[in-house]
Amino acid sequence: LEHLRSTPVDVLLVDLHMPGMNGFEVLAAIRRDHILSKHTPIIAMTGDNSDDAVAAMRDAGFSAIETKPLDPGRLLTTIMRELSLAAQADPARAMSG
Repeated sequence: LEHLRSTPVDVLLVDLHMPGMNGFEVLAAIRRDHILSKHTPIIAMTGDNSDDAVAAMRDAGFSAIETKPLDPGRLLTTIMRELSLAAQADPARAMSG
């Protein structure tokens, strides 16, 4: 998270199962942080596409969900859509990017 404060990103891809801090914890920490943009799209990457898992990710506030194995075309489409939505939510992002 310290790195994100000094090096802003346009979109963040977060695996739900990471050592040290899982994707839900990363999402919550970023959304709580007043320095990090509330409009940064955070896309969950997971191998679990069960209804309960998808509902938990949506309820947590992930911008989008991509299931593994990742399809590069679908991932690119998702990233472009989320960047467009973020620019609409925060026009200053579009002007700075």
